[in-house]
Amino acid sequence: MPITRAHIHSVLDAYLNEPPYEKEDLAVAVSLLEDGAELASRKEFRGHATAGAVLVNPHGQVLHIRHRALDKWLLPGGHLEESDNSLQEPPYAS
Repeated sequence: MPITRAHIHSVLDAYLNEPPYEKEDLAVAVSLLEDGAELASRKEFRGHATAGAVLVNPHGQVLHIRHRALDKWLLPGGHLEESDNSLQEPPYAS
Protein backbone atom coordinates (compact mmCIF):
# COMPACT_ATOMS: atom_id res chain seq x y z
CA MET A 1 0.00 0.00 0.00
CA PRO A 2 1.52 3.36 -1.00
CA ILE A 3 2.27 5.98 1.61
CA THR A 4 -0.64 8.40 1.96
CA ARG A 5 -0.91 12.02 3.03
CA ALA A 6 -2.65 10.81 6.21
CA HIS A 7 0.30 8.49 7.01
CA ILE A 8 2.83 11.30 6.56
CA HIS A 9 0.71 13.63 8.71
CA SER A 10 0.38 11.01 11.46
CA VAL A 11 4.14 10.29 11.51
CA LEU A 12 4.93 14.01 11.56
CA ASP A 13 2.46 14.65 14.40
CA ALA A 14 3.91 11.78 16.45
CA TYR A 15 7.44 13.04 15.82
CA LEU A 16 6.58 16.60 16.88
CA ASN A 17 5.26 15.32 20.21
CA GLU A 18 8.83 14.26 21.08
CA PRO A 19 10.90 17.37 20.15
CA PRO A 20 8.25 20.16 20.08
CA TYR A 21 10.99 22.74 19.50
CA GLU A 22 11.05 21.62 15.82
CA LYS A 23 7.42 22.63 15.19
CA GLU A 24 8.45 25.96 13.69
CA ASP A 25 10.97 24.30 11.34
CA LEU A 26 8.34 21.81 10.11
CA ALA A 27 5.43 24.27 9.93
CA VAL A 28 5.58 24.46 6.12
CA ALA A 29 5.23 20.67 5.77
CA VAL A 30 2.36 20.57 8.27
CA SER A 31 0.62 23.45 6.45
CA LEU A 32 1.00 21.72 3.07
CA LEU A 33 -0.48 18.52 4.50
CA GLU A 34 -3.40 20.43 6.00
CA ASP A 35 -3.97 22.08 2.60
CA GLY A 36 -4.25 18.63 0.99
CA ALA A 37 -0.78 18.39 -0.57
CA GLU A 38 0.24 14.86 -1.53
CA LEU A 39 3.78 14.97 -0.18
CA ALA A 40 4.44 11.38 -1.28
CA SER A 41 4.11 12.45 -4.93
CA ARG A 42 7.04 13.72 -6.96
CA LYS A 43 4.47 15.80 -8.85
CA GLU A 44 3.82 17.96 -5.74
CA PHE A 45 6.13 20.86 -6.54
CA ARG A 46 5.28 22.89 -3.43
CA GLY A 47 7.22 20.22 -1.53
CA HIS A 48 7.46 16.47 -1.28
CA ALA A 49 8.97 13.89 1.06
CA THR A 50 12.49 12.72 0.37
CA ALA A 51 15.21 11.04 2.38
CA GLY A 52 18.90 11.78 2.54
CA ALA A 53 22.02 10.70 4.36
CA VAL A 54 25.51 11.93 5.10
CA LEU A 55 28.02 9.08 5.11
CA VAL A 56 31.48 9.87 6.43
CA ASN A 57 34.34 7.38 6.65
CA PRO A 58 36.96 7.38 9.44
CA HIS A 59 39.18 9.64 7.28
CA GLY A 60 36.50 12.34 7.10
CA GLN A 61 35.65 11.68 3.45
CA VAL A 62 31.98 12.24 2.56
CA LEU A 63 30.17 10.02 0.06
CA HIS A 64 28.60 11.84 -2.90
CA ILE A 65 26.53 10.35 -5.73
CA ARG A 66 26.55 11.68 -9.31
CA HIS A 67 22.94 12.52 -10.24
CA ARG A 68 22.61 11.58 -13.92
CA ALA A 69 19.68 13.87 -14.76
CA LEU A 70 21.03 16.94 -12.95
CA ASP A 71 24.70 16.20 -13.74
CA LYS A 72 25.62 17.19 -10.18
CA TRP A 73 27.33 15.53 -7.21
CA LEU A 74 24.82 15.14 -4.37
CA LEU A 75 24.53 13.41 -1.01
CA PRO A 76 22.81 9.99 -1.22
CA GLY A 77 19.04 10.10 -0.98
CA GLY A 78 15.85 9.68 -2.89
CA HIS A 79 12.10 10.03 -3.20
CA LEU A 80 9.30 7.91 -1.84
CA GLU A 81 8.30 5.13 -4.21
CA GLU A 82 4.85 3.63 -4.86
CA SER A 83 6.09 0.38 -3.29
CA ASP A 84 7.10 2.04 0.01
CA ASN A 85 4.81 1.03 2.87
CA SER A 86 6.24 3.10 5.71
CA LEU A 87 8.32 6.19 6.37
CA GLN A 88 10.23 4.38 9.11
CA GLU A 89 11.25 1.16 7.36
CA PRO A 90 12.78 0.41 3.97
CA PRO A 91 10.55 -1.66 1.64
CA TYR A 92 12.91 -4.63 1.92
CA ALA A 93 12.67 -4.90 5.73
CA SER A 94 11.34 -8.18 7.02
